[in-house]
Amino acid sequence: MEHHTVEENPEQYSLLEILSARYDTVFSGKQYDTEQYIPPYKPVVQDEYGNWYDNPHDHISTRQSPPSADTTHSAILVADSNHKNCNVTHSDTTHLPHLIGLYVREPYREQGIATSLIHDYMSTTEHDTCVVHADPSLKPFYDSLDCDVVFL
Repeated sequence: MEHHTVEENPEQYSLLEILSARYDTVFSGKQYDTEQYIPPYKPVVQDEYGNWYDNPHDHISTRQSPPSADTTHSAILVADSNHKNCNVTHSDTTHLPHLIGLYVREPYREQGIATSLIHDYMSTTEHDTCVVHADPSLKPFYDSLDCDVVFL
């Protein structure tokens, strides 16, 4: 049986699995085999394939593909609004919202989906600045947003 990694074949994985495997994200949700094993005090999120993860962060949003018969989950944003559960610390970023993970599947990129997810998220916070832990090659994208970005 041929084995593929998430990076080689991301379309075979859920958006949460992709975020968990990326080096430039700090999403740390623990996967549970079934819902019955989840402790009752844990907030959880279910991915598009039915896998359960605990959710230590306070914001997860996804987008499906643009209007069509296709129901592919095309993008995900995971964020922490108050730094309380963020795994990245930096003295200048305390209490700023952190974008913990952002991913858009390849066929849906450059359609404004990531920008929309970020703007929707930032509209729920009381800040004009957010913190991003991302690959440096994405800096031009983040610089183009309507909010200030602190890069870690």
